[in-house]
Amino acid sequence: MKPAALANQFAPNGKIGGSTATFGAPFYGEIVAGKLIYAPPLNPEHPHCSEEGYTNPKRMEELFKKKLDIDYTQESGAQHKEKRVMLVERGGCSFAQKVRVAEDFGAGAVIIVDSQSSFLTKDDIHTVIMSDKRHNGKEIKIPSMLISYEEGKLLIDAVSSMTNTKGDSAIVELSWNVPSNNIVKMDVWMVPSNKAAYTFLSEFRPVLEALKKTLQFIPHFDIYSLDEDYGDDSCYAGQNFCADDPDGVGPITGRMVVTEMVRQMCIWEEHARRVGKDNSYANVNSENVFHSEKYWDYVTKFYAECQIITLEEHKRFGSECSHAVMKSLNIDVDEVEKCVKNEGLSLLALQEQNIAWDEFAVRINGWKFHGDISANLVRKAVCSGFKVEPAECVKMREMDEWLANGGGNHAVLNIIFTILLSLFLIACFSYLFCKNRITEYAHRIMKDEISLQVSSRIAEYRNLTTFDSDDGGSLSEKGVGKCGELDL
Repeated sequence: MKPAALANQFAPNGKIGGSTATFGAPFYGEIVAGKLIYAPPLNPEHPHCSEEGYTNPKRMEELFKKKLDIDYTQESGAQHKEKRVMLVERGGCSFAQKVRVAEDFGAGAVIIVDSQSSFLTKDDIHTVIMSDKRHNGKEIKIPSMLISYEEGKLLIDAVSSMTNTKGDSAIVELSWNVPSNNIVKMDVWMVPSNKAAYTFLSEFRPVLEALKKTLQFIPHFDIYSLDEDYGDDSCYAGQNFCADDPDGVGPITGRMVVTEMVRQMCIWEEHARRVGKDNSYANVNSENVFHSEKYWDYVTKFYAECQIITLEEHKRFGSECSHAVMKSLNIDVDEVEKCVKNEGLSLLALQEQNIAWDEFAVRINGWKFHGDISANLVRKAVCSGFKVEPAECVKMREMDEWLANGGGNHAVLNIIFTILLSLFLIACFSYLFCKNRITEYAHRIMKDEISLQVSSRIAEYRNLTTFDSDDGGSLSEKGVGKCGELDL
């Protein structure tokens, strides 16, 4: 965006394309203005792999403590978020490690420049998958992307020359644009034994229910083929349709996983229904949208009740637990198993023709989803894919803004919690106080009652001394009356 001389070096219109990391959270549907920052690495062999690997890290820390003031106006006049965007170089450590170090400094986004020795050009840099193979990017929140060396070098040289120039800086606009349409198509690839997929489906279901008239969800399953040397336990039929064994030496096999895939596909096929025309969306033909309520009921309950690791056989991943879940949801087990037997191979063949880049992946309007596959982030990407944003998306976005601008501090909830806690403590103290007083009062009443009974007995004994015994002697003379002299 600025300076114009630098923007003009990138065609068309100053745009630079790249590959977005599968970790972190891209700013879907938001306008983000970023000020580029670059510090040469101390060790070119391991560039930007640690805070100490930056030139003068103390200066970097001081820089991030200063107020960020970006002189930039978005052409549409819409509000934008302002971030510091770190430029780092590829090599020496994982993508996730570089991004984590930049995030620790305070970066709002990271642009990784490909290495000079790379054969990738600006036209094919997008083919690189910035994955997190070591799973050490799970806690990373900021987005990152990889760009080509030829374009990254221009940015590095420009920012380096501006470092000692007061009032001059390179400003970029970060954009993750999903192709738009009236009805958003969302493809999800998964494996039934994948716990992350279950968590996502469970958390995303309320979003789908809110958008089911304009969002077409389509489930897919990740399968592969094996050589004939491998055992049949991993495959459904021969070596063509296979899945990983989820529990090693345990009772569950890859073939059982593929069988569950077929069941879920059959339930989807059997129960998918047209949503019907929705008059509230004049430009949308909801008759082209299919939704399978039974499928969602089944997958959420199956994943919750049918476990990979369990000592209870009836709750173990497999046919017995699957059938129990179907019966509880009034799904015809015989019809599903008939579909599995008669149509299973053809359904699996369709899956094999449409394999994704990972066993758990999302595509929106034909566009590869980037970032952590979480319900909230995918929802933002889905909503940014509508030509006209549905009212449900607006409500959910407003809720996000409310949480971010005060509601997120839970001020009202904190007040309510404090009041309830105070009432609870008062009730507890009142109970203890009343309990002690009641106990004390009960003891006093009991003592008085006993004293009264004893006094009454003594009076009776004393009265007995006035009567004669059978032999003419008084009771007192026989020693009984002396009891009246006891000191009680």
